[in-house]
Amino acid sequence: MSESMFLTVEELRELTQRRQRRSQVEMLRALGIEHKARPDGRLIVLRAHVVKLLGGDGREAAAEEWEPNCIGLSRSAWSQRSMPMTEQAQRRILRLPEVRRLVGLSRSSIYAKIQAGDFPKPIKAGMCSLWIESEVQGWIDAQIAASRSAA
Repeated sequence: MSESMFLTVEELRELTQRRQRRSQVEMLRALGIEHKARPDGRLIVLRAHVVKLLGGDGREAAAEEWEPNCIGLSRSAWSQRSMPMTEQAQRRILRLPEVRRLVGLSRSSIYAKIQAGDFPKPIKAGMCSLWIESEVQGWIDAQIAASRSAA
């Protein structure tokens, strides 16, 4: 079976984790993925462009388990097959519930630390706040180092 030049509707939904066209466009823009709208309203996304930006080809990873997040980069069909581990962590985007789970802080504590300059600032994708996993992990590592040196 030959692979299509463009993403299918299902692949686009999986990549963006969105069903509505407007939301899909916002997520594609946040990812920096070029796209066009057809006259009938459907979105066109070049498969080669997605593979170039996100690595892997998606077909080989389709059977893996994955956790959906705002832009669908965590262990999804588009992620991590051909990228080294450091690039994978830099490219993974986290939503607030996952950040809260990782750091063990409440929403208000996280935003208070952001205001104080003690926590990584999120990037905005429409109404969604997103954190880069490597920045959050760096913060966690710094907290561990600070607690070990204080003891």
